[in-house]
Amino acid sequence: MAILQKIATVFVPMRTKREKVMALHLKTAITMLRRMDEKDPQLAEEVFVAGMEEVGRDLAREMKAELKLGSRFADVVDAWKIACRISEMKVAITSGTDGVAFEHIGCPLWEAAGRTDRLCNTLCVPMVQAMTNTVMPGARTELTRPVTKERACIKTVRPPAEPS
Repeated sequence: MAILQKIATVFVPMRTKREKVMALHLKTAITMLRRMDEKDPQLAEEVFVAGMEEVGRDLAREMKAELKLGSRFADVVDAWKIACRISEMKVAITSGTDGVAFEHIGCPLWEAAGRTDRLCNTLCVPMVQAMTNTVMPGARTELTRPVTKERACIKTVRPPAEPS
């Protein structure tokens, strides 16, 4: 057995573990989505959107409980930053007068979907919308620049609209 194999049977760095687990989950989701798409594309989308909304709500509840996130807009932005770190997203964050934009510079979903919007619309957007609304009801998520073959998307999180 080679020395690296021997070491890997005892020690695997945490980053490597996270990357491998994330890749496994992503590959599982993609495989399931493709198989379901072959039989019933509308049902596939409904099932995955509902599942990702649940994941987003659960993630927000866990962050609120474990990290003591509140229900302010700043807490929504922190939840987004944390979710980006967890999912290995590389983002550029820009604060504006009407919200905070997250430009996805490196996106595992975009890459896994062959630089298309398929996984963005079915997995990511429903998850972050649900997470946003669970942290701060009324806050909203907008896809402000859809993905292209050349670049991933920009999503902007906005505080609740002011009552008129």
